[in-house]
Amino acid sequence: MSEKIKNILISFVSVAITGCLCSYFTRMGVKTWFDKLPEVGYMPPNYIFSIAWGIIYILMAVSIYRILAATNDFKGRAIRLYGEQLFLQVLWCIIFFACRQ
Repeated sequence: MSEKIKNILISFVSVAITGCLCSYFTRMGVKTWFDKLPEVGYMPPNYIFSIAWGIIYILMAVSIYRILAATNDFKGRAIRLYGEQLFLQVLWCIIFFACRQ
């Protein structure tokens, strides 16, 4: 397998796994309590969130692909920070939606 194909797979699989985990915990919270919270006047319609997060996930996959394809000295640090960001994103969904905090 070429390096380019491997980087593309890593990029999209890491984002897809993160998206699936976040979606699971978000749906859990939305079904049980989030929809019952009072809405604020400036909250956009629900369909805007799916569009925005779709764009964000695509940009995240492109970002990690570019990091993996880079050849500079900061590549290892950038990959670690990216992984930490994915972890924190899932953790936030667990804390906010699943734990209702």
